[in-house]
Amino acid sequence: MSSMEPELTRDSVLKQVGPGFSETDARAIVEHGPEATIFAILTLAKRVAELTRMAGKADPPAPSGQMATFLKPKTKGRYKSPGARPGQPGSRRETPKPDKTVPHSLECCPDCSGSVSKCNSSRSRIIEDLQEDSRPLVTEHVLSRYWCSHCRKKVEPVMEDALPDSPIGHRAICLAGMMHYLQGTTLSQILDVYNYHLHFPVTEGGLVQAWHRIGEIFRPWYDGFLNSYGDGSERGTQTQSVLMTIMCTLKMCGHNPVQILVDALKSYVRSGKLPPLPTKITANG
Repeated sequence: MSSMEPELTRDSVLKQVGPGFSETDARAIVEHGPEATIFAILTLAKRVAELTRMAGKADPPAPSGQMATFLKPKTKGRYKSPGARPGQPGSRRETPKPDKTVPHSLECCPDCSGSVSKCNSSRSRIIEDLQEDSRPLVTEHVLSRYWCSHCRKKVEPVMEDALPDSPIGHRAICLAGMMHYLQGTTLSQILDVYNYHLHFPVTEGGLVQAWHRIGEIFRPWYDGFLNSYGDGSERGTQTQSVLMTIMCTLKMCGHNPVQILVDALKSYVRSGKLPPLPTKITANG
């Protein structure tokens, strides 16, 4: 067998165990003895394993998390419809007790600037936000309703401290966004700071959803910043790219990113339009 040992290499066996491998080639390997046969079988097993990994197929003992979705067996459907049972009380973010109440009134119609007459109805919005000293503040905004004879509909004042249908104010959302996109703080760390240190209850889903909303609002600024640097903007840019670019650019221009975004969001809620892009702060102000 010593004269045959040079032939029992991986390359020599691979030359025989190839796409054109035939029964004659198999018999030739067997004639070399049991060592050559075992070596050929192991080589074939290794090649099968390599091809299996290339095809994206996991080994049978591999955990479920390492298997591709299309390789997993089909599961049975749900035995019951999703959601709570009929009549079960709903669950939502707990409404906090307000620290102060702010009434809002109208002098003219916000749509046509015509005269309005006050109705006997109003509605309240409770907004949680962070003050400039990072202390939480819960404000109840009382929005009185008015009748516009020109528009023939009920109108109410615009409350600019939060986005529509959002219980969280601008500063809390923008501050968390700056911590995440500008400073690299993880979501779990932000939740720890807000929930335990600042006593400001938020959830991961609530923050991410709020960032997606303001990311779409500030997309024109993102396009403006890229165009000013001679670059273009791709459609469908992710929220991460939009907010990270805006906050980094505002920081490099000498601005306070949180305050600029808060003021811009108030202007957007009030008028439906973003203010002009902030300019770079020079030595002369």
